[in-house]
Amino acid sequence: MALSHFLYTLCLICIIAASVGYVTRAYWSPYLPIALRARLERYMALPTFEDDIERGLTSDDFDLHGNVEAGDDRHGLDATSRKEVMHIMKKRKCNFDQARLIMLQDKMRKAGIDPQTGLPIDSKFVSFS
Repeated sequence: MALSHFLYTLCLICIIAASVGYVTRAYWSPYLPIALRARLERYMALPTFEDDIERGLTSDDFDLHGNVEAGDDRHGLDATSRKEVMHIMKKRKCNFDQARLIMLQDKMRKAGIDPQTGLPIDSKFVSFS
C-alpha cells in the first residue's frame, strides 16, 4: 500500500514539474545551448550572420562582420554548405578559408573539373587557346 502511494506521489510530482517547465520554457530556454534549444523548439529561427560569426565561419577573406555592420537582413550562409564546411573544419582541423577551399575543390572534382586548372577532366575535351 505504501509503495503505491509513493509511486502515485512520484508520478504526480513529475507531471507537475513537466507542466511548470513547459509553461515557463520561454523564460529558461534562451539560456540553453543553441543545439539543445533547436531540438526543443518547434519553430527554429533562420540562422543569421551573427550565428555564423559565433560558429567561426568568417575570416579576413570572407568577412561577415561587414554584413552585420551594414545591417544586411539576409539569413546567413547556406545551411548545407555551412554544415559541410563545419564538418571539414572539425574533421581535418583546418580554418574556415581552408575548409571552403577543400569543399570547392571536392565539388569541382565531382563535376568533372580539375581544381588546379579549372579545365574539364574529360579526355575528349578540346581547348583552343
